[in-house]
Amino acid sequence: MSGLDIGAVRAGLAAALETCTDIKRTFAYVVDRIPEYPAAYVGAPEPVTYGGRFVRGSSEVTFPLVFVTGRIDAEASQEVLDRLMSQATTQATYVSVKDALEADRTLDGACDTLVVLEANNLRAVQIAGTDYLAMDVAVKVLT
Repeated sequence: MSGLDIGAVRAGLAAALETCTDIKRTFAYVVDRIPEYPAAYVGAPEPVTYGGRFVRGSSEVTFPLVFVTGRIDAEASQEVLDRLMSQATTQATYVSVKDALEADRTLDGACDTLVVLEANNLRAVQIAGTDYLAMDVAVKVLT
C-alpha cells in the first residue's frame, strides 16, 4: 500500500459493512435519504494526519461509521443495535460491525490496517418527522 486514497477506503468500509447480517443498505458517503433500515453510511473523515511518523511516513484517518437502525421507540431497533455493536460473536446467525471490519483489516488493499476504536454517540435522528435510533462507530485507518 502506498499513499492514502480516501475514496478507496470509503468504498472498502462500505463493502465490509455489507457483510453485517442486520444491515440492509450501506453507503460509502453521507446520504440525503435512507430508503430502508437498518442502514449504515461512512461519514466525513476527521482527523486526517499525513506523514505521522516521518516526513513521508504513514498517514492516519479516522472515519465515523453511522448506523441508523429504525424507529427509536421500537424494541427491534435496539436489538439490531445490540447485535451490530457486539464483538467476536459465536452466533452463526449474524455478523457484528467489529467482526465484519476485522475480517479483512486491509479493506482489500485500500489500506495497511484498520482499528475499530469505539462505538459512541447514541442518539435520535429525525427523518421525515420520525425519530430513528442512530449510533457511530469510529474506525482508524492506517496507510
